[in-house]
Parts: sequence; structure tokens; C-alpha cells
Amino acid sequence: MTIAGLILLCVIVAMAFAFAVAFVISFELSKGGKVISFIIAGFISLIALGGMLWYFNCTADGQRKIVDQRSNLSNG
Repeated sequence: MTIAGLILLCVIVAMAFAFAVAFVISFELSKGGKVISFIIAGFISLIALGGMLWYFNCTADGQRKIVDQRSNLSNG
């Protein structure tokens, strides 16, 4: 996975958990509702991770991006 891919994944995970926190705060859920909202945020994060791993490992474009990043980081 490229550096840009890792940054994008971190943004997606942060947004998922931020929405979970906002959902819990705004609707004053029970303890079970709070737990479920964070479990859903975790599943969204895992789905994003799986999709990005698939993209960078199983598509030609993703593999080219990895090779380009390796060559850029090794000075050419």
C-alpha cells in the first residue's frame, strides 16, 4: 500500500469513528446502541482496509502505483 493509500485509510477510519461519536452524542443512545455504533464504525474501517488491500495487490493500476512509489523513494 502506498503512503497516499495509508493516509486515505487513516482519514476514512477517523471519519467513521467521528461519525460514530457524533451519532452517540446526538441521539443519546443506550449502552447497547453505543457499542453497536462503534462496531459498525469498525466494520466500515475493515471494509475500507480490505478494499484498499485488494486495489493495491490485485489491480494493475495499484501495482503500478506501488512500483512508482518504490522507485521514487529509492531516487529513481
